[in-house]
Amino acid sequence: MKSILKIIQLIIFIFLSACVPHEDISQLYEKQQVYFSSNTSIYNLSRGTPISSANSVSEFVVYAYYTGNGDENTWTIKKDSAVPNFMYEQVVTNSGYNTGTNSWEYSPTVYWPSYSNANVTFFAYAPKASSTNGISITETKGGLSISYVTPTSCSDQPDLMISTPAVDINGSTSDAVPINMKHALTSIGFKAVGSNDYITSIVMENIISSGQMSYDIANDSIVWELDDVSSETYSAITNDSLLNTNYQSVITSGGYLMFPPQTTGENALLTLTSYSGLNKSYNLSNATWKAGESINYYIDLTSALSDLTIDVITNGFVSAYWRYNETGERIIRMNNNGDWEASLYAIDDSWPSTDILLDYLPSSYNSTPGSLINGSIAQMTTYENTLTGSGDIAFRIGLDANATLASSESAPRYAVVLVKYDDLTKNHLIFLRQGESPVKIGTSMFATYNISYTESSTNGIYEFVDYPSVGGGKKQWSPDAIMYESTSSSSTSSVDIDTIANICPTGYEIPSYSDLYYAVEDNYCIGGLIADGYFDRLLLMSVTQLGVGPYYIGGSSPSVAYGGGLIYNINTYASIFFPYAGYLPIGSSSVYTGQRGYYWATTTENEYAIAMTMQFENADTITNKITVSPGQWNEPYYGMSIRPVLSE
Repeated sequence: MKSILKIIQLIIFIFLSACVPHEDISQLYEKQQVYFSSNTSIYNLSRGTPISSANSVSEFVVYAYYTGNGDENTWTIKKDSAVPNFMYEQVVTNSGYNTGTNSWEYSPTVYWPSYSNANVTFFAYAPKASSTNGISITETKGGLSISYVTPTSCSDQPDLMISTPAVDINGSTSDAVPINMKHALTSIGFKAVGSNDYITSIVMENIISSGQMSYDIANDSIVWELDDVSSETYSAITNDSLLNTNYQSVITSGGYLMFPPQTTGENALLTLTSYSGLNKSYNLSNATWKAGESINYYIDLTSALSDLTIDVITNGFVSAYWRYNETGERIIRMNNNGDWEASLYAIDDSWPSTDILLDYLPSSYNSTPGSLINGSIAQMTTYENTLTGSGDIAFRIGLDANATLASSESAPRYAVVLVKYDDLTKNHLIFLRQGESPVKIGTSMFATYNISYTESSTNGIYEFVDYPSVGGGKKQWSPDAIMYESTSSSSTSSVDIDTIANICPTGYEIPSYSDLYYAVEDNYCIGGLIADGYFDRLLLMSVTQLGVGPYYIGGSSPSVAYGGGLIYNINTYASIFFPYAGYLPIGSSSVYTGQRGYYWATTTENEYAIAMTMQFENADTITNKITVSPGQWNEPYYGMSIRPVLSE
């Protein structure tokens, strides 16, 4: 029987299932339709990467069945007993792989049956089964049955494809055998937004990861018989992309996860961690994954400050401040052991991130914490996205020269810098603020500065100090309108506990107990230093009191500056600084300077002739404990600080 020689030519058309519209569940993900043909863009073929073009396929494997001649020997009639007697595990290679052309070759050459009515049916799959890619052939009689077990290593996971069977091809013409490939798995990818953070780990668990696949010719569809849920965990390969306000892929080109199509069970879980220490888990129950779908899960890390484990560097800078028209450098120097890293972590919507500049200190600056910085404040023009170092932390924060607000009455804007320290195991936050207008903390609008000891031109009214770090004057509750600078001592005058004179600038008043209470109740507080263009350039002096310390102050009378307590809102990043100026007892100089802050309220207890204060206390510099008590009673002849609120 003479055969007609025809080298089988094979053409691949790769299809994906129709896209399912975007579905919104607790974790957002997108199901996106992708079209493939032999003339699409070329992508490198690697495990863990979805195949997007015939040009990207280096080889596939063919099983071909010759069932006889004529209508009485078609595949439909003979399939149950058919075996791959025409081609068995025949590898067909693409000599044009990754060159933009397809040239399919195999060896040895196979010849068509000489009968014009011969019936040959072709099955094919790719990539070839191996000991690492989880693919194995479980049945060839009556068609191809393929087993798949998702490899635990993402880099070993293939884009498993199976062809639509080419049925009853008789080879009577020169036409190539059509090998039309379809993706059999679901490709899972991940995209994210965030603020100068990056994802270090993405893990999925409690997923069905294995099953048996075949092709249903009658219904033109891939059929899966799935196994039970796996106890294994599966990790995508992340690419360390620095996150910003635009969604971007956070996995490598070969880092996709490839699972059998399924509806996930109630315990399906996605867990991710980020470089900043975030750890988030999402329930993936009842997610529908179809064969050929390419799914991207969308992850939002921009509002994750509350999830961050926050530590505080002892006597470290917790705030940086600029008036509305200030943009110059603020100096950050803090003690540390081991490696450290600093980057912009969060920013409110009113402030472009490009306005905030982080860079290393110039070589001419003394990088020792607490040392004097001579010279004028420099306007920064260079910056780095992420600063790194080892040992003591030293860098500067500035604003772009054009990053000014319209006026001193403009609403402040806020941001947060994250400093990872102690060999990058701990997180320290520096809250940035530009603008001196009052800040809503709790239920009231608090002034940015303390009252000074300087009386204004209006009798009985006093001015604000120049910087948030400056303690200013200290006022006795009674007698009225007596202001003391930090080196003065209180006098013993007659006491009138009925009312406290409002010595605040026009439009402001001394806060009530309620003002102070909600400022603390609705927010967070940390103790530390403020880089306000004054305190951060001073030679700092160590103060040890009651065996606890040291704490730091700088400057000289009347503009002594102190460390203090920063009250901040974790959602808006709004912040306000209260210096620890201590208080003036009778006949003595100030005490607890640098360690505690005392602020008068208008609330009194007349029966006992006492008045209420808000008291900040850095109780322990070792564990960084800070307490804020808005309901402490004190003697009215003590000299204490005043922080006004806007009048109602």
